[in-house]
Amino acid sequence: MRTFLFFLFLTCLFPFSALAEVPDYFPQGVASGDPTTDRLTLWTRVETAESSATVNYQVSPDPNFSYLVASGTAIAEKTGDFTVNADISGLKADTTYYYRFFYQDHVSSIGRTKTLPANTRKFRIALLSCQNFSAGWFTAYKHLINDQPDLLIILGDNIYDQTWYGTARQDLPNRNPDLEFYRQKHRLYRSDPYFRAALAKFPVAAIWDDHEVQNNYSGKAMKLADPEKIKSGYQAFFEYLPVRKQTDSRIYRQIKIGQLVEFFLLDGRQYRDQNVCNFNPFNPHCLYLSQAANRQYLGEEQEKWFLENLKATTSTWKIPLNNTLFTSANLFWFPVNYDQWDGFPVARQRIIDFIDREKIKNIIFLTGDLHVFIAAEINYQGKKLAREFVTSAVSSSFRQLMYSVQFLFPVLFPQMNYFNAEHPGYTIVDFQNRQADIYFYGITDIVKPDGQRILKKHFSVKREN
Repeated sequence: MRTFLFFLFLTCLFPFSALAEVPDYFPQGVASGDPTTDRLTLWTRVETAESSATVNYQVSPDPNFSYLVASGTAIAEKTGDFTVNADISGLKADTTYYYRFFYQDHVSSIGRTKTLPANTRKFRIALLSCQNFSAGWFTAYKHLINDQPDLLIILGDNIYDQTWYGTARQDLPNRNPDLEFYRQKHRLYRSDPYFRAALAKFPVAAIWDDHEVQNNYSGKAMKLADPEKIKSGYQAFFEYLPVRKQTDSRIYRQIKIGQLVEFFLLDGRQYRDQNVCNFNPFNPHCLYLSQAANRQYLGEEQEKWFLENLKATTSTWKIPLNNTLFTSANLFWFPVNYDQWDGFPVARQRIIDFIDREKIKNIIFLTGDLHVFIAAEINYQGKKLAREFVTSAVSSSFRQLMYSVQFLFPVLFPQMNYFNAEHPGYTIVDFQNRQADIYFYGITDIVKPDGQRILKKHFSVKREN
């Protein structure tokens, strides 16, 4: 009897509708991206059975939304998987904003973001790459929240088109990808709480690599062999990342931080020529094919854009954000991996020649893809032209194989000052006027969600005058 009376008392305090499980109408959370000094892209996805959903948004410098600086309406269509990318302009530079979305009587979680400074003496980024849901938890995002970066930069492999390298968590069954499959992958990856939390706290700049479509693909070849697959992979990317869409699936673009640093976000997949002999390193015919004078990695238009803007920038630090390793990793003149820039040596040499000829200083390539930490020098004719730092994977593996022989890499490839395949992780880069500091952080365990962070290596790069 007392139990019944207690339940009756609770029912009076909380109606049955409040005690029942409330559906989550924004299950993938919120995100923001592609910041400028006065613009941001705000993202969410609505869960609904309707054919379209009217979504309202609010933006405020106050977390309590006591006053608004922007508000509006967006239509989430079934044709776009009910995702919203709202481009907000008219904002103040170097300002923290809070935002939220409304659908009918339901409100999303509150996101926090920040516009870029018009000028600054320091800027911090977090670098991430290669997150594989089945291989482990995205614990890197948990730890980088405490680093309070100004910008998250995802260097590709935001999803994996197939289940690769591990069974730490239940992934989707493998099948030939179509648009719905890619969308399901993005939704699954957003179920990781650390990933979702970081996206809600910091603006993002993202590019793709291969696994958003297919392992080691060439855009030119894929558009001929399976145009629907590449179209679907790209469409899902633009639907689920807070990226300001340009024409013709273009993702290469610039992000300028005053006179301090300029980032060049490169697309190393869409415009490249057919790969040759991906993992057949000591085949003379493969070497011959890779050295064809007309082979393109960036494509003519993107390469021209990159070199012109690299020369024109007035920022101290020039930072290409890169899909694959730019530094040469040849053994006895043969590339170890033709999927990297080594498979396109003539295209790479054009960039090296341009940097040398124009005497462009303070270039640091920041790269993902390889699932290891690497620090390297890019040298030409006895001169150090640039540096390259490769961040390890958030969760994707193959590290165990390389870890057992990692001591050989600086011997076989002397241009690599540092090589570590022991841990997954992420990279923090602090840019200041006189130097850039690079921190490689490893995660001790990704199979369980409580892995700890350890500092693997710290580098300081001094500015050249």
